[in-house]
Amino acid sequence: MNWNRTKTIFIITFLLLNVFLTFQLIQKNDHYQMSSIPEMTLQERLNTNNITIDTELPEVDSDDHHIIGRNQPFTDQHLDYLGDNQVTQVSEDGKILTSLLQEPFPLTEGQFSQDLTNFLINHVNGGADYRFGHYDQSYERIYLYQAFNGHTAYSDEYAPLIIHLNEEREIVKYEQRYIEFEEHGSESEILSSLKAIEVLLNLSFIGIGDTITSIEYGYHNRYTFENEDLMYAPMWLVTLSNDESYLIHAIEGDVQNLTVEEEEET
Repeated sequence: MNWNRTKTIFIITFLLLNVFLTFQLIQKNDHYQMSSIPEMTLQERLNTNNITIDTELPEVDSDDHHIIGRNQPFTDQHLDYLGDNQVTQVSEDGKILTSLLQEPFPLTEGQFSQDLTNFLINHVNGGADYRFGHYDQSYERIYLYQAFNGHTAYSDEYAPLIIHLNEEREIVKYEQRYIEFEEHGSESEILSSLKAIEVLLNLSFIGIGDTITSIEYGYHNRYTFENEDLMYAPMWLVTLSNDESYLIHAIEGDVQNLTVEEEEET
């Protein structure tokens, strides 16, 4: 046996083992140092990127349901409520009411919101259940949506209440549907308003210097059944100062860019 050769082999083997163990120790130490660095909080990320939240953040329950909406037929009792100033016509299935005002109802420029609320409460069946959606100046129409549990239920299919104006900005006609809502399925945990903002930030929909001007919790119609029932999902609607608007599914977290979809439709 060649003792000198064997000794050399042992020395080289131990040296390689020491190098390997040292490398392992360095890796573990680096991993520990990296893991010990705390992640930036959402507020720190917003501050770092100069992102401003210029609106109050709504506080809602931590759990919610999908909801189903069903169009209800109008009855003679509904028509009697409207009085003599309205000439009404109901669709064949009884679910769309068209009303023509014999005397236009004015919407004063200085108190548009108050006058509209007054009209809804006093001249529309269930008018207190509707919320302002948007005003289309080119067609002189006001689109309104109903609310469920205090939150607006939006739909891509149609607006339940469409108010027509004349050139003097007076109400001359409206078309109405009335939807009854009910909870559907099991209750699910929902994202908070801050979590919804974090989803947009992680996907780079919110960038450096952006300002969040509005965030609203509500429901959005994502599917219509063959029997015309409407399925709504809980959503966060976030609007930025550049007029970009996003819908964030409050349960699943997926995002819909409303601004891009509107541009594609035009």
